[in-house]
Amino acid sequence: MKSREGIRERFQNWEKKTFSQLPEYFYSAFSEGKFSLLKESEFSAEVFSVEWKFTGKYTGEIYKGCPPTGENVSFEGSVVFLPNEKEVWSLPDLSEIPKFSIQKILQPYQIGKSEFGYSLHASSGNPNPPKVIALTWIYGKDNSEKDLIRSYSRQIVQEFQATEGFIGIVTGFAGLRGFTVTAWESEEALKAGLSQTHATAQKDFFSMKISPAVWTSVWNPIRMNRIWTRCENCGDANDVNTDPSNCKSCGHPLPERKTFW
Repeated sequence: MKSREGIRERFQNWEKKTFSQLPEYFYSAFSEGKFSLLKESEFSAEVFSVEWKFTGKYTGEIYKGCPPTGENVSFEGSVVFLPNEKEVWSLPDLSEIPKFSIQKILQPYQIGKSEFGYSLHASSGNPNPPKVIALTWIYGKDNSEKDLIRSYSRQIVQEFQATEGFIGIVTGFAGLRGFTVTAWESEEALKAGLSQTHATAQKDFFSMKISPAVWTSVWNPIRMNRIWTRCENCGDANDVNTDPSNCKSCGHPLPERKTFW
């Protein structure tokens, strides 16, 4: 039987890794951490649960590239202790931090001149080099407008992938600033891709007064460098623009060449 006193001692000494399944970020991202027990429930001699609250100072990274702020944080969860030393932890999903009041503490949108967010890459599998690059950005005035812009973007990405001549896209948001970088075989292909939901979004920008600011542009590459692929057998790098089949050093078949974008 797992005694309540034994469970309490394990929470008091949690930094000594008394819990086998506690996520690593508790140890690496927080200092001065402490568990408070909110509710204890015993269901049988072998099954025991604890609802807890964790408090600490955010001094390490949970997300690479997002510096710690040193702010105090707190969040709640629970753990069920099962037979044979098994533990089932229920934790807040820190990848969806906007749900929590700790948004600006753990993953602030901005520190100084740096803004943080997320990105998405989608490729059509088209192996041809791009002849046209389109760069855009658009601001949402608040999170609700940002979500509206994202709803347009999801449909636009699907339509791009079905458009002949589309190569790939990187899109996302940093703070309230949305951005896209798309690669195309030709400007004609770009125009075809922009003729559906993107055209509707353009009209809504003017008629519905969506977004405080937007910028679009089309660029031609000045210089196209090589794609280099490393041989999995000998480790040598190979120029796969001209011959993507076999390693020049050992003759071993090379991995499939990556798309240009």
